[in-house]
Amino acid sequence: MNSSEVIGVHSDMAIQSGVDMVPAISAEAEKNYRIWKKNAPLLYSYLSTTSLLWPSLTVQWFPDYEINPLNARVRKQRMALGTYTGGQMDDYLQLGNIHIINNSTVSGSTLEPLLSLEDWENNYDGDKEEFIVTKPLGNSNGATAKNSQLLLQSAKKLRLDIIQKIKTECEINKLRFMPQNPDVIATINNRGVVSVYDRTKHKSTAATLASLISPDTFQGFSSLGDEDRPVITLDAHNFQDGWGLSWNVQNEGQLLSGAMDGNVRLWDIKRSYKSQKSSGPISFPPAQSFTINEAKGVNDVKWFALHDSLFVTAGEDGYLTLIDIRVPQSSAMNRNQPHHFVGINSVSVSPLNNFVVASGDASGIVSIWDTRNWKQDPAQATPYKTWKGHSESITNVSWNPTLGHVLASSSQDKTVKIWDVGLDEIREPLFIHGGHMLGVNDFDWNANDEWMIGSVGDDNSLHVWRASDEIIKGYL
Repeated sequence: MNSSEVIGVHSDMAIQSGVDMVPAISAEAEKNYRIWKKNAPLLYSYLSTTSLLWPSLTVQWFPDYEINPLNARVRKQRMALGTYTGGQMDDYLQLGNIHIINNSTVSGSTLEPLLSLEDWENNYDGDKEEFIVTKPLGNSNGATAKNSQLLLQSAKKLRLDIIQKIKTECEINKLRFMPQNPDVIATINNRGVVSVYDRTKHKSTAATLASLISPDTFQGFSSLGDEDRPVITLDAHNFQDGWGLSWNVQNEGQLLSGAMDGNVRLWDIKRSYKSQKSSGPISFPPAQSFTINEAKGVNDVKWFALHDSLFVTAGEDGYLTLIDIRVPQSSAMNRNQPHHFVGINSVSVSPLNNFVVASGDASGIVSIWDTRNWKQDPAQATPYKTWKGHSESITNVSWNPTLGHVLASSSQDKTVKIWDVGLDEIREPLFIHGGHMLGVNDFDWNANDEWMIGSVGDDNSLHVWRASDEIIKGYL
């Protein structure tokens, strides 16, 4: 292993003592976490952990970033999260900055190593069983000691720094920004309500942080003020839990939502919004509706990235349903056999191949599908590949945005796993992230670093991590 490429481990995993939303963490989970911390420098080329005040059920990287003017090694990137307070406090849509240290080639020059293996060994605290990093960041351009200290101060912000909070009516199950304009953010909640926000119309965090530092300072619930209200509110799914949310990459403003009422709604946000004249929140009917299975419900929905009219749903009944919005509903749906035999929690369409779909179910099974087989004989369609990926229910599957054969999955078994699905037989994951002490709710690939992932768990944790280059060297 090239130990010089291990650049950062920050442990901040103490669960907030005033918050009783977090389930009890078993002794075995704590033991496994300590073992993981000891081995982290050998497993990661980057790792930063943040303990959130409340768990988040969803996470997404924004596509923009800023390079630190003092050193091209450090970049600032935005993330979006929600809160899950279980009704104990107000819930929020949260936007934050996180500072990331690069350890790659910049402008044709290789940056000097930040930390060697000897540095790690000398900075290990046996009592805390963690690594304490105090070495100033190097600067390949010959930074002065003063600049180096400034860089170190910047590096102290490696954890999430919340810059904007928007109060919501209840917890956010999923949030997604519009690809054509990331300032427009859609959410769906446990009442099946879809809300669309323009973040530029909401104030920053400074004016709202006072009551959010600790549960002890909470002075009671407050109704949404005009400054918190979304631009659009859509009572979409009969007060049923909603988890499906997907923007059309090809057609700006087309949004899909799916929920446990068994319906998928197609919203034409751009066209419908322009036709409305109101000073308050706007609401309008869906452009199209699709009834999938009212008895079981829809857990996920995804547009095809390379097609403007096709999407796929993941059902609690075990069905994957392919839908073409160009034809009437009676003939629009093409249903695959329920091979999972349990509810399908997540579905992901390859961003590079319009025929490849991945799915993950409540029993931990991951499957890869060729949708061309569905069109030929959907009743006989079988997965191209299928394997037992997790020991508990899968919460998300997602393709790497630039590597067509790399897939990641998360689960209530506390792990995020990366898979090479290009192998003839998938026997084990390429990498396992095992740092969460409770189930993983969601994760997202970082489009600006093809191997970096942000993941959130029931233990109030946010982890930003990248597997060691030694582990993924065959893919670099």
